[in-house]
Parts: sequence; structure tokens; C-alpha cells
Amino acid sequence: MAVTRLSLLFAGFHALLAAAGLNGAFAATGAEYPVRPIRIVVPFTPGGGTDIIARALGQHLSSAFGQNVIIDNRPGGNTVIASEIVAKARPDGYTLIVQINTLTALPAMVPVGQGTISLNQFSPVSLVAALPHVLIVHRSVPAASVKELVALAKASPGKLNYGTPGAGTPVHLAGALFASMAGIDLVPVPYKGAAEYTAAVLGNHVQMVFGSAPTAIPHVRTGAVKALGVTTSRRIPPLPDVPTIAESGFPGYDIMS
Repeated sequence: MAVTRLSLLFAGFHALLAAAGLNGAFAATGAEYPVRPIRIVVPFTPGGGTDIIARALGQHLSSAFGQNVIIDNRPGGNTVIASEIVAKARPDGYTLIVQINTLTALPAMVPVGQGTISLNQFSPVSLVAALPHVLIVHRSVPAASVKELVALAKASPGKLNYGTPGAGTPVHLAGALFASMAGIDLVPVPYKGAAEYTAAVLGNHVQMVFGSAPTAIPHVRTGAVKALGVTTSRRIPPLPDVPTIAESGFPGYDIMS
């Protein structure tokens, strides 16, 4: 089962210990963490699933801590840009990142000499969400089901494009896994985030995308795109009539952020 996780991470391998040590120091002076604003770095553009989660989380943390929580969108580089910012930050618990599975994929994707990203540079704090994805296509695509889409792709190899926020992201991996299991050739087209790849499929610049549910569903409901399948093992409540990709002929297919 291919599962990707959206995790909240402190900057620095020893961040949890450092934060605990600082909390002890603050307690000795009558202060407690946090004593200044917290920064949450988001590796994608505003409006996508990760950004939505980060902003909701920021509101809750701000209320709980009585401190401002700043959301800092730093898209690009397959999340390398945002990840490096947090990895190089002081490990004091004030610089966090809402990250997805790319942290595990980056070491294999970033060429030697062009930066180093390692899981050892981060300390995980909590799993904050699990998001399903929805396979959506532009309404002009002559396919009303996953089966018909596969037939279309086989009839025109390499002609179907799908938008992604970069290599190694759940959106990209969902498409790559689907193409592999279906034996078809799909071309990934990278964008900086959900807002851009969603605009691309709405404008028919790409024919399809495996978008996260929060960004895909509103456009499905307006009829701007067609939903052919969901990526999780079970159907999702907001789209009860949309079958899973697994039940559409690809048992075992299961991906979420």
C-alpha cells in the first residue's frame, strides 16, 4: 500500500530536546514556550491542501499559545526550497514545516552538490491530517470512467498530461503509480502548487490531475471538471458516487497525503 503522510516537523534533528531545554530555561525566569511568534513554512503556493491544513493548524496554535503564528509559503524545487529554510533554521521550536512524503524522496531526487536534505535534519512532532486525492479530468476529455481513460491513454500514448506540484509529491506519485499499474504513458507537468495545477486542468493546459480532495471537490461540484476516481481504498463521503481507482480495475491502488 502506497501511503504518504502530511507531518508537522520541527527544524533540527535535536529540536524536541532543544525545545524542552528552552522551556526549562523559560520556566526558571517565569516564561514559557512560546514567547514569540511561531513560523510555519509551507512548501507550496496558497490555496492547496497543505496550505489549508497549515492555516487551520496555525489558527488553533495561535489560540492555544496566545502567540501569532505566521504562515510562510515557499513553493518550488519539489519542496527543496522550503525544506532547506527549515533545516537551516535555529532548532528552537519556532520554525516548523507542514511537510509531505517528499522529505523521504528528496535525498534520492536532489543531485549531489545541489543541496542535501535528510530526515535527520528534522524532528517529527505530529501527524496532522490524511487527505484523499481525486482523479479529475477536464470536461472535454472523452472519458467518463477510469476504464475509458485508460483506453484513451492506450490509444494515444504520451498524449495525456497531468499536473503535479513536483516530483515525489503525492500528486505526482499517484499519477506514476496509476500509469504503472495501467500500463499507460502519462506525462507529468510540474507546477508550484495546487492553485497552479488546478488552473492548468481547468484551462485544459493539462488533461488531468490527481488533486487533493480540498482543491478538487469544489470544481467537481460546479461541473468544471469530471471526477473519475478517488485514490483511497474506500469511497469518500463528499463524493459517494465516485468509485475508487481500486474498484475500477486496479485492486491495491491506495494513495493519500
